Amino acid sequence: DWLKELASNLQKSDVMQIVKDFEWASVGSPPTLAQYQRGKPEGSLVEIAAAAWPKGSATLSKDSYSALCREIEDQKLNPVQAIERILAKDTGKAARGYDVDKVRRAVAKSLREGSPQQAAAALEAITKWRGIQVGEGDAQAVRQYPAFYATVQAMKAHVNENADFYELREIGEMAEAFLTLARRMSASDNQV
Repeated sequence: DWLKELASNLQKSDVMQIVKDFEWASVGSPPTLAQYQRGKPEGSLVEIAAAAWPKGSATLSKDSYSALCREIEDQKLNPVQAIERILAKDTGKAARGYDVDKVRRAVAKSLREGSPQQAAAALEAITKWRGIQVGEGDAQAVRQYPAFYATVQAMKAHVNENADFYELREIGEMAEAFLTLARRMSASDNQV
């Protein structure tokens, strides 16, 4: 009975838990053709799990967007530097949802801490990304597109929130850059 209660509590929780002093477990019924034999692992499951995943062994990959975003925030890069680093990054796979959010937040923070002139220069850097230049869309650009679009979203949100504080020169530069960006995004290669 206590085992059923324990299993019920563990299944209700979204957080993974390791139960100490639990020496065996059954993950499910074996396939019908499989030969099933009861067994007990040497040592407790906690010891087996600790050997498989030692504490402190989880580190960020040097090639991840998470590591890059942390680096951007730690070094307090200006918006142009942050965007150029993000757009130059190729992790070998497309950014997932949580990476896209981290990229967007890192760019937004950099824009908040920068000047209107830096924001205008950062938008210019976005318009020059090779992935939206005619003839430059390749597999790497396709992988980088989610991170690129996250920078565009952060820039749009920043301008929407802060345009009232900009001089007319920056507003004009940004309006022209947004038009260039829209034109290039709609006329990019078929691959992107």
